[in-house]
Amino acid sequence: MESLGEVLIDKHYKIKTMNVAILTGRVGKNPEVEYLPGNVCKARFTLATSEYYKNAAGETQEKTTWHNLVAWRKTAELVEKYVQKGLKVSIIGRISNTSSEKDGVKKYFSSVVVKQIEFLSSAQPSNDIPDDSFENPENY
Repeated sequence: MESLGEVLIDKHYKIKTMNVAILTGRVGKNPEVEYLPGNVCKARFTLATSEYYKNAAGETQEKTTWHNLVAWRKTAELVEKYVQKGLKVSIIGRISNTSSEKDGVKKYFSSVVVKQIEFLSSAQPSNDIPDDSFENPENY
């Protein structure tokens, strides 16, 4: 029996591993942008996604999940220029896990590295936001 991935890609090619995140939601706060040595732009921001379900009493409930996102280089420059709190976006990226240790306590962090971003609405009306999605092959 073929897996979904085998059917979608090619019947003769099997996917060994995959790390893809696709999210659509609203930006939680304005991006934090910094320029690293070599003039490399890095932008961090959060994205809220929601799911809806009915509880035992039949009432609709909403569960919001916050995602930490990071964009690099040209994608980060686009984020710096166009992304602001409340904007609805769709992103494609990959999940990145890191850890740090302080005072003998190790903490783990997950984020989504943005490879492509599409602007679905503006937080406030603006004619500057492009209609196209942006893809940055340098981030692959």
